[in-house]
Formats: sequence, structure tokens, C-alpha cells
Amino acid sequence: MGGLLVLGVLYFCFSNYYAVSNRVVVRPSGETIKSEYAVSNRVVQPSGETAKSERTTAIVSLHDKNSISRGLTCWRNRTITREMAPHRLLVTGCGYSSTGFIAKALTRAGYDIGHEKMGADGSSAWPAATRGYIWAPSTFQHIIAIVRHPLYVIRSYNSTRWGFILGSVDVRTDVSIQPKEAFNAMQWEFQALEWWNTYTSQAEDLAECSYRIEDMNADLLSDICLKADFSNCKDKDWAAIITELGNYNSHVGRKKVEVVPWSYLEGIVVNNNEQMVLNHARLICDHFHYLNC
Repeated sequence: MGGLLVLGVLYFCFSNYYAVSNRVVVRPSGETIKSEYAVSNRVVQPSGETAKSERTTAIVSLHDKNSISRGLTCWRNRTITREMAPHRLLVTGCGYSSTGFIAKALTRAGYDIGHEKMGADGSSAWPAATRGYIWAPSTFQHIIAIVRHPLYVIRSYNSTRWGFILGSVDVRTDVSIQPKEAFNAMQWEFQALEWWNTYTSQAEDLAECSYRIEDMNADLLSDICLKADFSNCKDKDWAAIITELGNYNSHVGRKKVEVVPWSYLEGIVVNNNEQMVLNHARLICDHFHYLNC
């Protein structure tokens, strides 16, 4: 009986793993592109041709040059109608993942998207990934998860060292490392990494699609617009909007700090919780097809 139970658990884990691995990139036009990308220095293009993986199409956040562009990756369609949901779009994920940029870009295009506040058309806000947040998921017709490489989220956190409490949101209540004293006992690098683990995963659970900010370009912005069922998406000059905003950062003015590598994090681990957080982050990083995990 015990053997059957183990086999059942293994089957569940592997079937879910392959369900994730075989997701497809779904453009609103109906075109689908498999998201099975080889971890190598060559990329299979949708046309079947191969090319080196240095991304020349991404315009914003080119820091991860070994990453393979994925576009908007979707795995389900929400069935909430416009009549049921007062707002069209929520973009959410971990903080420091450029939620401010997407709010600015969509606002420049004529849609009312607030940044960490509600606009008439929706919001781009990391706190919305919090369990039990004041905005119920049913408030939005569409939810998209935003992802940024965890090492760069750590770098951004290092420039602020905020206390993981924002209004009614206390990150410590959502993270896996419990009780709160155990979270507080970790070094700040692992606290930030656990924040990324938790809010990236919770955003994906809520969402129907995800994208990586490192892949941002005009096509991706257009796809986000179309997925949200906004009008006149194809008439917008998305490339000009990206050029205008440049590397927009709502936290501009913070001190500049260096990115710490995985090897540094491995070298400063002092307890099991920190090692567990680090291992979990590398798995999630790989799940989103970053090559530097």
C-alpha cells in the first residue's frame, strides 16, 4: 500500500511538472508557440530557424543576456465577464518587478491602470498577490503575473531594505518560513528571496498568463493589451511608448548596488531555512526559463 502511495505521489509530481514544462505561448491572434526552450546558447525560433540567444528584441532590462525571450505565456482563460468584473486587468507579482513600468506604459496608451492603486481599467500592484488582499480576484476580468529574475529583485531590495510591511500587507504572514521569528532570523538576502518565492508563486496561482520583464518589447505590450480586451491595441505605437519610458523605475533615486551572484548566496548560508529558500528560488527561477539559475 505504501509503495502505491509513493508511486501516486511521484506520478502527480511529474505530471504537474510536465504540464508546466509544456505550456505554450499563446498570442491573442490564436497563434501558439511551445515554451519548451533548450538550455543552451542557441534558440529555436517559431519559424524553425536557430539563432544565438543574445536577445536583440528586448528593449527594457537587458541585464540577463542569456535569457530566452518567451513573450506572454498563457495556460488558462478566465471566464469572468466584463459584467461580473468592474476592472479589466490586474498585473501582479513580487515587488521590484517593474509593476510601475507596465502601469505607465498602459496609461501612456490611453488606458487607466493605477500603480499600487486602482484605476478605472485596473491596476498593476505587487500587494495584490497577497492572500486575502482587499481586491478580490473576481474584481478583475484578467490577471497577468509579472516576473523578474530573483537576483535583480534582491539588488533592488538592497537599495531600500524596507521592512516587508506596506499598509495592511505583512509579507511575513504569507511566506513559507514560519513562525515570523524564523523569517526575521534569516539574513536580509534570504528574506528578500523568500519574498520573491512567495509572491511570484502566488501571482502565478492567481493569473492566467505570465511574462518576464526582461522580455519586454512592443509585441509583448501589444499582447498584454489584447489579452486585457482593451480597444484599439493594434493602433498603438508600443515601440514609441517603450522608447519614451526607457528604463522607467518608480524607485528612481535609490542608491545603486551590485547584483550578488548565486555563488555568493551559497557561501553565506548559515541555517536550514536559508538553504531551503535558496533551493526553492533556483527551482522557481528555472521554472520561468531563466538560464542563470
